[in-house]
Amino acid sequence: MAGIVPKDTVRNFSRHGNGPGEFWDPRGLTINQNRQVVVSDNGPGDKPGSVKTVTADTAQIISTITFHGLPNIFRPRDVKMSKNNLYYIADNGNKCILVCDAKSRLKQIIYIGEVNSPQICLGPDNTVFVADYNGRVIKYSKAGEMISSKQLSKPYDLTMNSKYQLIVSCEDEHCIYVLDSNLNTLHTFGHEHLVEPCGVSVDAIGENIYVADENKVKIFSAQGEYLTDVTVDGKPNFIAVFADGRIVYTDYSDRTVRVIYT
Repeated sequence: MAGIVPKDTVRNFSRHGNGPGEFWDPRGLTINQNRQVVVSDNGPGDKPGSVKTVTADTAQIISTITFHGLPNIFRPRDVKMSKNNLYYIADNGNKCILVCDAKSRLKQIIYIGEVNSPQICLGPDNTVFVADYNGRVIKYSKAGEMISSKQLSKPYDLTMNSKYQLIVSCEDEHCIYVLDSNLNTLHTFGHEHLVEPCGVSVDAIGENIYVADENKVKIFSAQGEYLTDVTVDGKPNFIAVFADGRIVYTDYSDRTVRVIYT
C-alpha cells in the first residue's frame, strides 16, 4: 500500500548559498561508509561543478571536490565510492570517469567517449558500469578498458544488487532491466507500475529495489514484485537508501536534496 511522508519528516538541503548544504544542480548521489551523503553537483552557469560530502542530519559540508584545468568544464553527473574510499566521478563535460581521493588528487582517468548523461556503478572488483542515455550500458575493466556493451532504450540509471546483478531503469520502456555482470538480460519488471522511471537504488543488504518515478519512490522485491510506494515532495530524480530505511534523493523540480525520515 502507498504511503505519504509527512512534511516534518523531510530534511531539505539548501541551494544557492542559503545555508550550510549549498547545491546548484544536484544529480547522482551515494552514501559513503560513514553514512554521509555524497552528491554530484553539476554547478552554476559557466563555472565548474563539484562533488560534496555532507551530513544527512545537518547538511554540514565535510569535503568538496572540484577540478580546474580540464579540457572542458567539470560537469559531475554521478558519483560512487570504492571500498578504499576513492571517488569515481562521471564527468559529463569531459566524457570520462575521474578516480580521485577526497583532496581531489587524481588516481585514474577512464575515458568513456561520446556518452549522454552517464550514470555509473561499481562491480565488486572495481569494474565500472556506465548507463549511456544514448542507448547502451557499457562495462569497463578496473584498468579502464572497455569490455562489452549492451543496447537498451534510454537507460537512465543503474545499480548493483547483492548477487552482483545490474538493475537498470529504462525510461523509454517504462521498466527495470536485470542484467548479469556480463550484461546478459535475466528478466524485466515494472511495466504495469512504472510511468517514468529515473533513479534506481537497492537497500542496505542489496535486496529490495527502489525506483524514482514521477512524484513517488516505488519499492519492489528482489524478484521484481511490487511492494509499495511512497509519495514525496517534488520530483525525485536520483536516489539512495540508508541502512535505517531513510531515502535521500535529488529533487529535479527545485534542484534540492531531500532526506525522507520514514
